[in-house]
Amino acid sequence: MTPRYREKHFVVLRVIEPEPPSIRVEQVELEAVHSKQVYLLQWRELTDATLWRQGWV
Repeated sequence: MTPRYREKHFVVLRVIEPEPPSIRVEQVELEAVHSKQVYLLQWRELTDATLWRQGWV
């Protein structure tokens, strides 16, 4: 939750579909609104309230 490089807001660009499709989704691609930097991370990290806060706070 501590911003790095002034990046506070992110948009999910896409959900990375696994191969084969029967496997559970593991990763998402995020884009920082301020810098346009793209990050790939495990989707479960987004559920960790110590790292991420949902919404435009």
